[in-house]
Amino acid sequence: MDFAFSEEHNLFRNAVRKFAERELAPHYQQHDRDKTFPERQLKACAELGLLGLRIPEAMGGSPHAYVASGIAAEECGRADFNVAYFPLMSNSCAMSSASRSATGRRRSRRSSSAARSSAVSSNRIEACS
Repeated sequence: MDFAFSEEHNLFRNAVRKFAERELAPHYQQHDRDKTFPERQLKACAELGLLGLRIPEAMGGSPHAYVASGIAAEECGRADFNVAYFPLMSNSCAMSSASRSATGRRRSRRSSSAARSSAVSSNRIEACS
């Protein structure tokens, strides 16, 4: 079994790496120091299409959903560990379950808008005490 990335995967990795170096890395320390949410970086991830990678191809998503999602998280994490959670959470929780559980017109509308990055999923995680 060959586990090497395809040429398409390598092109995707290089594109996400360049994006992360340009858009994420320069702001990491400031957000960490100020304890602020990197909202602009979240929007940039959405615009690049990193938040809808696990939407099925038939619904406007990627044919390499799981591999691309892992690559996106890894490359974003190299530049800003906190931003690595954007593609992980969006793709694993919200988009994947929305594409499975929504029906009819709603399914089509949600999935295609997320794949086009005109929608950003919302996730809330609370600390347990």
